[in-house]
Amino acid sequence: MGQHKAGLILMGSWLPSEASAFAAKGMVYDSFPFPTVGGSGNDAARVDFSGFEIPKQAKNAKVAEQFAAFFLSKKYQTMWAKDAQLIPVRSDVPVGGSLANVVKDLTTATTFRSQDGGILYPGYTTKVLDPIDDQLFFGKITPQQFVTQMVAAQKNYWASQG
Repeated sequence: MGQHKAGLILMGSWLPSEASAFAAKGMVYDSFPFPTVGGSGNDAARVDFSGFEIPKQAKNAKVAEQFAAFFLSKKYQTMWAKDAQLIPVRSDVPVGGSLANVVKDLTTATTFRSQDGGILYPGYTTKVLDPIDDQLFFGKITPQQFVTQMVAAQKNYWASQG
């Protein structure tokens, strides 16, 4: 990847925000949904939510509420979308550029899943995908070795899930 030869990066919607300063000139970011697996029940858009939670016993709950309202105002969510290149939580804030297709996929998805499948598939990402993906990313294995190792690791993982 350091040679500016990447054709695909398996990454979340934060990639443009975090990598634009290091990308090759003219790099165009876009996205597409994973292909569906008809009838499997696993045709879901990946989404990880973030937000604010204020415990009832919080010492400064009112101040925390004011901060959340400030941060979630249209003005600052517009800056979040435009300047930080991240997806705002407000539906009245436009999203464009490299995130337009991500938002389209999220708004048309019928089901959602979080990383690791939450409690349904605990450890998949950390035990199967990440270790093998890291080896590929750092050039320690070839793409064919990646596929071979992923096939074996997934068979073991799914067998362990009953």
